[in-house]
Amino acid sequence: MPRKGYGEEGCWGSKAEALKGVPKTESEEYGKDSKCCDRCGRSNHRTDSCFATTTRSGTTLPAAPWKASAGTSRGPKRKRDQEEDEEPMPKRQNKDLPKDPDLDMREAAAVSALWENSDSEDFS
Repeated sequence: MPRKGYGEEGCWGSKAEALKGVPKTESEEYGKDSKCCDRCGRSNHRTDSCFATTTRSGTTLPAAPWKASAGTSRGPKRKRDQEEDEEPMPKRQNKDLPKDPDLDMREAAAVSALWENSDSEDFS
């Protein structure tokens, strides 16, 4: 697959357009190394496809025309579709809430009866 270049979709229109807003001293310094992008100074891409927001030195760069401004590249999160007449699911009961006191008394009585009927000699 052929590589994209200036004027292609997702690339700057020209090198001059890509370097607009970049201090000349920085672009000249980065241009000395053929492996670096002349716009931001990084070595993982070429100048024609650079969309960095800062240079390697920390200078803020203008946004690439094919990229949305920061924070607006994604829309708001979608909410779950819910029918108007559909009621939301009831919340689960918290397990840490106190139980029914009458039920606790019945359980205690049942355990007590078990202990009374067991042989006390087996547990001594």
